[in-house]
Amino acid sequence: MNNVCFNIFGMRRSGNHAILHWVADHFNTKPWLIHNTSFNKPNPEEDFYEHEDFYDYRNEDFNVDRDVLIQTFEDCDITNLDWKANAEVVGKSVMQFNMIIIRDPLNWLASRYAKPEWPAVKITPQIIDFWNQHYKECMGWTSYLKRPIVVSYNMMVKKPDCLESVEDDMFMSPSGIKIKPGMGIGSSFNDEDYLNRWKKFENDPTFMKLANDLPYRNIDGINEYFE
Repeated sequence: MNNVCFNIFGMRRSGNHAILHWVADHFNTKPWLIHNTSFNKPNPEEDFYEHEDFYDYRNEDFNVDRDVLIQTFEDCDITNLDWKANAEVVGKSVMQFNMIIIRDPLNWLASRYAKPEWPAVKITPQIIDFWNQHYKECMGWTSYLKRPIVVSYNMMVKKPDCLESVEDDMFMSPSGIKIKPGMGIGSSFNDEDYLNRWKKFENDPTFMKLANDLPYRNIDGINEYFE
């Protein structure tokens, strides 16, 4: 049994690590974290994430009561989630929050395109489709995550105090807790111009072909999370 469980969904290169550490910083006790696991078949032993912000449960029985559990799901197919199967492994929760992180498609694509040597951020048609799934969920066109808390990467970069609304959705008072930079495997670039990554490739025909084929790039409503 978990007093509170956070399920964090996001495409890689969207600030997932920054958000999971930010969530952890709200608690006096170290959360248990299963990172980048399979939603339908979570594997606490294999998907342990070693960091001082999180509880080291490797030598303990996972089937215990926990104050805070965080699960993260990167590049996940959110249309095929078995909530019962997940709870059978991680336990039921008194409170559960589903969070989804979204980044604008051009800069998200550029941050993956910049690292072809990283297999984990390879761009495939399936990955593009998964971004589309995440975007539709953020816009409220689908409801696979049961009214998720939406976190905009772009707004987080431009207006860090926008996270106060996320805290409100988490039933927490504004804390002033800041996002920690440099989490995860680091930036795909050597600068902090996070909202203009795509411009580095605007003369690259391969990248621009990918960019021009992105669905939802110019549709009405996309500015809600990206501008």
